[in-house]
Formats: sequence, C-alpha cells, structure tokens
Amino acid sequence: MASLPPDKRLLSVRKQFVEKVSGSTLNQLLDSLLQRGIINEEEMDSARIKPKADRARDVIDVVRNKGAEASSSLIDDLQDLDPHLSETLHLKLAEAIEHLPHVSSFLHTDDTQVILLIHPNQERLVVIVPAGE
Repeated sequence: MASLPPDKRLLSVRKQFVEKVSGSTLNQLLDSLLQRGIINEEEMDSARIKPKADRARDVIDVVRNKGAEASSSLIDDLQDLDPHLSETLHLKLAEAIEHLPHVSSFLHTDDTQVILLIHPNQERLVVIVPAGE
C-alpha cells in the first residue's frame, strides 16, 4: 500500500506544524516558496501580515491546495531550514518509507535475521537487517 502523498502528509501534521514552527523558519519558507514560483507575491504578502500561527496555517493550506509537487517542495525546504522540526513531524521518514521494497519480497525469504516492524497507525512496515549480516 502506498503511503500518503505529500499534500496529505502536510495535512496530517498541520496542527503540530502550526504549534512548533518558528516565525523565522516560516518567513524563510515563504521566501523559498516565492522564489520557486509556488506562491505569488500576493499570497506571500497576505501570509506575512498575519500572526505566526495563522501564517503557519496559510503556508500549509496554500501549498497543500497546489498539489503534491508543491507540497513536496515545502517538505524539502522545511528539511533544509529546520531538520529537527522535519524529523519531529516525521515528514522525511514517510518519504523514505515510500522507497522500501514491497513487504512480500521479505515474507518469502529464508533469511532468519530479517526483523519486520509494523506501525499500528500506518499501512507500512520497517525492515531491519542487523549490520554484518
């Protein structure tokens, strides 16, 4: 099963993003989004005059409504500007999990060293193979 697309991932972390993102990071995100052509000057100016929490909501909502590619760009920018927040929100982890092989390839193996971890709230699993194996 596929994980959430980037726009849905942003929606799933919206509340935590609003609570945790700094004003400085928000302003840098707005600058980057404008430079990339994801938002226009009117959208940026509208967001900048709002209090931090409303500005954070605007960033998430405006970008999310522009689709998966724009949302992926925001996730990349956040990773660059605030890796700790990106990690806290598990945005990059979700992207990394997308590139794991399908579970069936591990269920049909004779390797007794493979450990499968299934997250109860997601349709994903993590495969751990001990180092040196």
